[in-house]
Amino acid sequence: MRRWLENNSGWLLVFDNADEPGLLEEYIPTDHKGHILLTSRAQLFDNLGISKPVELPKMPPDEAKEFLLKRTGRSDLSHAENEAILKIAEELDYLPLALEQAGAYIKELKAGFSNYLSSYRTRGLDMFKKHLPVTGKYPESVATTWLLNFEEVEKTSKASADLLTASAFLNPDNIPLELIIKGAPELGETISTAIESIEKDPLVLDELLLPLTRYSLINRDASAYSIHRLVQIVIRDRIGKDAERVWAERTVKAMSRAFPAVEFQNWQLCERLVPHAKAGAELIKKWGFEFEEAARLLNNVGFYQYERALYSEVEPMYRRALEIREKSLGSNHPDVAQSLNNLALLYDSQGKFTEAEPMYRRALEILEKSLGKNHPSVATSLNNLALLYKTQGKYAEAEPMYRHALSIYEKSLGKDHPSVAQSLNNLAGLYSSQGKYDKAEPMYRRALKIWEKSLGKNHPNIATVLENLALLLRKTNREAEAKEMEERARGIRGGGKGD
Repeated sequence: MRRWLENNSGWLLVFDNADEPGLLEEYIPTDHKGHILLTSRAQLFDNLGISKPVELPKMPPDEAKEFLLKRTGRSDLSHAENEAILKIAEELDYLPLALEQAGAYIKELKAGFSNYLSSYRTRGLDMFKKHLPVTGKYPESVATTWLLNFEEVEKTSKASADLLTASAFLNPDNIPLELIIKGAPELGETISTAIESIEKDPLVLDELLLPLTRYSLINRDASAYSIHRLVQIVIRDRIGKDAERVWAERTVKAMSRAFPAVEFQNWQLCERLVPHAKAGAELIKKWGFEFEEAARLLNNVGFYQYERALYSEVEPMYRRALEIREKSLGSNHPDVAQSLNNLALLYDSQGKFTEAEPMYRRALEILEKSLGKNHPSVATSLNNLALLYKTQGKYAEAEPMYRHALSIYEKSLGKDHPSVAQSLNNLAGLYSSQGKYDKAEPMYRRALKIWEKSLGKNHPNIATVLENLALLLRKTNREAEAKEMEERARGIRGGGKGD
């Protein structure tokens, strides 16, 4: 056969489902004048001299819809049916084989798209186990196809198979490598051991991911990878309910460990982790998890969304974190106070002062009893309550609290700590609101100096105090200096370097 191909032209040789490219070498002719096409789930074909294979992307939504319409012989859909067909395509992640199975089933039963979607959400993978593809006579269901690949990965690397299992509980898109690296100690001994040397040997994670890319179970780039939604469903179905709960718990704990402190320098990573933290929140709800790591994850992602003013998404996370902490730690634990403070801050920001005040007061009482009256967390709680009073125009109640908080910070953290600057900024704002500009200005300037030294000149807090100072300067008829401050603040807000 090879001799014939090497001595003739005008031919096309097709290798279909060539998932083991190494097996093809002896069949491919050399010095030929024909054409060779191979299809495969593998991604590396260097041994065949193919350095840039053509990757088939997902079917676009409009094409997926058109396919389902033609496959089922439907047209002139109602608005509800049109929404359902688009949702079916999305939930099947635009995979042609899955769409073929769905289309064949819908046509056979003469079912509506809305009814199919409801049943799929109830029965999931069972819908694919009972009805094989029809068009193309493909011998396996989409579930079986993925499972065959997963079994090959298990033979190659137990750690890689475990990593794929963990990935089945995350958001399917753009899973940051940092999540795996930082969360590895919670993902079981196999994964943890496999990448324990990553600081000295950074390629160990790439090697762990390689079997998954080889069988197209994931797609990856330099900093993240994605997994097909149907692969996630197949994996979760395969491991069974008991193991599913174990892996759900592991991934929640891994996300909790990986989610960084909600500080400006970590915002980029926080943003990348939010979709996975939301998936974690769904796992916490589904399985009724009540361990501390679950509360911490909910609290941290809620705090990040609060910092980005995404208030509608914050409250359910804060409330669930509070419920877990009260139940697991007791009603007088400092972490309960933290949750109360955060929830009160949210209500305060929304103008719900009557809901916020009792939470602030309860948090303050817990912290004073559990940590002592001179702890920095007590100062933070005092600051929050004072801000509530200031917003309501209750200046006489707010001032002593602000002063007390400032005194605690200075004594416990030192006079140049960023929290001291925050307290100075708050107290200066109170005085400025009362027209006491001679008291406010030196406090603003001291806060500015502390923050510039501790946070750098381009931190958002610098812009905030510059804006506050500019407003004060304008009120005291120092227009030129006020404009200079505003220019610096705009430079920071706009990503410029400032002065």
